[in-house]
Amino acid sequence: MSKSSDFIFAAVNALPDPVYVFSENGDYIDVIGRGAGDGKNLIGRNIYEVIDRSLADRFLGIIRETISANEPGVYEYDLEETVCRVGGAEPCKVWFEARVAPFDFENRKCVIWLARDITEQKETENKLKETSFADPLTGVYSRSFFITELNSFYHRFLRTFRTYSVISVDMDGYRETLEKFGQKVGDSLLVHIAAVLRRVLRQSDVIARLGGDKFSVLLPDTDVKGAETLAERLREVLQKSHITTPSGKMSLTASFGCSQVSTKDEGYENTVSRAEIAVSMAKLAGKNTVRSVL
Repeated sequence: MSKSSDFIFAAVNALPDPVYVFSENGDYIDVIGRGAGDGKNLIGRNIYEVIDRSLADRFLGIIRETISANEPGVYEYDLEETVCRVGGAEPCKVWFEARVAPFDFENRKCVIWLARDITEQKETENKLKETSFADPLTGVYSRSFFITELNSFYHRFLRTFRTYSVISVDMDGYRETLEKFGQKVGDSLLVHIAAVLRRVLRQSDVIARLGGDKFSVLLPDTDVKGAETLAERLREVLQKSHITTPSGKMSLTASFGCSQVSTKDEGYENTVSRAEIAVSMAKLAGKNTVRSVL
């Protein structure tokens, strides 16, 4: 094993979550990390011997897609466990987030698969969806909750001068997608962008769907330069992703508009209005770009 491989294995062995090394055929090459537990018993076996065939098919697809693209990816999946963490005897659903990256191991094309238990996060998201604060389709905050938060942050700014920024997000070509593929694909697109926003942005950021394909983000303690940096990162991640349509995979892009609260503002509406003007400028500039208005 090379020195770089030794370094990688030493690093992942310190992680609290299990890390699997899979061959391109779905063989368990190694299981490492402090959370590996009894996973060492899997070494030498194939995923089709361990998990349900439909899930094994998905795992193998992810493995081969990662190796083929030679790029890392993030995926979510769930497993049924016989005993719940609360001690019940009935099977329960446990959610995982997999961060998968290509990796050459002893001249074999493999992937490193970091599995993180996100069950509590999923349960929180599900509870959020059951409240009026959430958009029922995407699970992010609703317009009404977002306006309440904006108003609160604006009045805090008047008292303390703690700044904040707003990013307006508008999907490119959403109407054309609806006309071509219908509402089901359009909904999948909205769910996908909401997932990207949650994955890239910080826990303190407030993400909301305002309606249609329009999203907005409130960034506490962030100036417009910081907002531009986050918006650019969102733009890059989104354009590298895709959704599946009846015609195959479709790449996605969005336009982003940023603005920062100002002492000249008479209310939260002024910051939002400038961000919306900025996103219109991004559309006019050719879409798939970031613009700001102060």
